[in-house]
Amino acid sequence: MFARMDSPTTFELILLAGFGVTVVWGFLAGWFYAGRQRANAPRDGS
Repeated sequence: MFARMDSPTTFELILLAGFGVTVVWGFLAGWFYAGRQRANAPRDGS
């Protein structure tokens, strides 16, 4: 994937860093939200 990039440009590095941060925070937020939903799930099935 990065074989052709001898030296990535600053713009490419910023895009890659932004994408990585977005993925990490999205994963953490989804995991935390899913954990809260399981912990707060009503026992009567509603």
